[in-house]
Amino acid sequence: MMEEIKQDQHVMISLKQMREICTQFSEHGYPHNNISRMSYPLNRIGLIDILEKKHKLTRVITENLCHYMDNTRRYRDETKKILPPEDYYPDGHFNHNQQINERLIFLKFTLKEGRLYLGFDYMKMIWISLAEQAVYPHDREQCFRWFAEIIDEVGFDLKAGKEFFQNHFMKLEPHLLTDLGM
Repeated sequence: MMEEIKQDQHVMISLKQMREICTQFSEHGYPHNNISRMSYPLNRIGLIDILEKKHKLTRVITENLCHYMDNTRRYRDETKKILPPEDYYPDGHFNHNQQINERLIFLKFTLKEGRLYLGFDYMKMIWISLAEQAVYPHDREQCFRWFAEIIDEVGFDLKAGKEFFQNHFMKLEPHLLTDLGM
């Protein structure tokens, strides 16, 4: 599934399947049996940790989201078409809003369930792609909402969060801010 995401093939289905597989693992270990001798992770945190270490999960998903947005901007510029986001189906199956939302949901899930922090570079990439260079106003709204949820549910590395907000959030053009972004 990670290779499909890296190759930008069947991304939405792969993300949904990976999240479903991760949820099949307990949040805690299995203390009352002999599973501890086996060589696979005992819990969800362990599985996400392996995915992060072996496949650079956070980087891959963040880069895939940014790549998707670059392709969407390129499509808009080349075709001069501005379809409503709910009518733009770049893969023929999922509309633009679903494309962004599923990636952000998966990223939040892995950060929260894996007890990981989003690094400064990834915060910056997501912010630039969705807030500063949004294709649709709703992209920016999804970005604001996602960052608000991350702050509440996951948190940031203190230094990275402070640097991000000072250098990016506070410098966003005021006309781009919405109630959600404030």
